[in-house]
Amino acid sequence: MGGMPPGRVGEFNIPYIEYYSQWCYISFRPGPRGPTMRRNEMTLDRAVLAFAGVMVLLSVLLTVFVHPMWMWFTVFIGVNMLQSAFTGFCPAAMIFKAIGFKPGNAF
Repeated sequence: MGGMPPGRVGEFNIPYIEYYSQWCYISFRPGPRGPTMRRNEMTLDRAVLAFAGVMVLLSVLLTVFVHPMWMWFTVFIGVNMLQSAFTGFCPAAMIFKAIGFKPGNAF
């Protein structure tokens, strides 16, 4: 499904849009060699959010099942997320960028 056939996209500069399902694939190509954006692609922003969520859940589980002092790990994660929101500096984002994740909007 989509707009114009790929051969005619560059001629008239008409965007070509593909959509298969809500969870599968969305593509937008403004020109014959334009960028392709995939909706479910793991970007740096999504990787950082997923990592933060996993760490929060892990710290809560450790607090409940191992020792109450693990609550300080949850506090550390929350403080790190707050400072990242205000300063834009995130150690996890630097690590994920070094691994090779594509940059997103925030980092």
